[in-house]
Amino acid sequence: RHGHFLPLVSVRVLSAMSDAIFQLFGESVWGEAYPYGARDCGNTIDNILGKAYLHLYGFSFSSPEVTTENHAPESVKAATQLFRCIKRVYHDNRRSPPRKAFGTVELALPPAKESQVSKAVRAFLFNAEKKAEGANSSTDIPEGVFSEEAENVNLSGQEDQDNIERLRRGIFTELAKGPITNLDSGKKSPSDMDDQGLSEERESTRRHELSLDQKFKAVLECLCYDPRNIENWIVLSECCGFKAEY
Repeated sequence: RHGHFLPLVSVRVLSAMSDAIFQLFGESVWGEAYPYGARDCGNTIDNILGKAYLHLYGFSFSSPEVTTENHAPESVKAATQLFRCIKRVYHDNRRSPPRKAFGTVELALPPAKESQVSKAVRAFLFNAEKKAEGANSSTDIPEGVFSEEAENVNLSGQEDQDNIERLRRGIFTELAKGPITNLDSGKKSPSDMDDQGLSEERESTRRHELSLDQKFKAVLECLCYDPRNIENWIVLSECCGFKAEY
């Protein structure tokens, strides 16, 4: 259920070699670039890892190629190594990582636990009973929510649990990046459409709705970790505006 044997073993060995390079130079394994003196070797390792990931998880670092493979990482450690590899490969890359890559990392994580901050943010957004004129009052979001970030749920001392929290934050931060897709681009007038055109428009609308939903959820999760991020509140309101418009 975690993929074919050969690429799975290859990923284990190469990931261990990658971590060993950072440790050998006394640097954090979370570094987004290999230490000087080992970058050629490290980049070669990441290049081979990318090929193995294509057979395990169905996405590639070097091309937009996507396959039907959709295995979950075998452990939180494997998911952490995958996430670190993604960050290294795309550190100085103008292209964005494939969204499937972060979705694959998320498959290995247990369900998130609600914090007081996340409960307050969700209650504020989804409380249909609150009045519009009182939306910015302290009764909607408790004052303490904006004074501190979401607290970890007693995770210190447990490496896997610490990595889970760090991965979850990293995934949603990456998914929240980028502009909101514009449904109007390439849209034809009704008089110019035939049956095929209507089918293409439906497919375009479906992709837009899915992308908007993913964007909204990712930004919402980011706000549950850091409700003081004004930019994310603006993006969230833009998502709601696009949804209402279409």
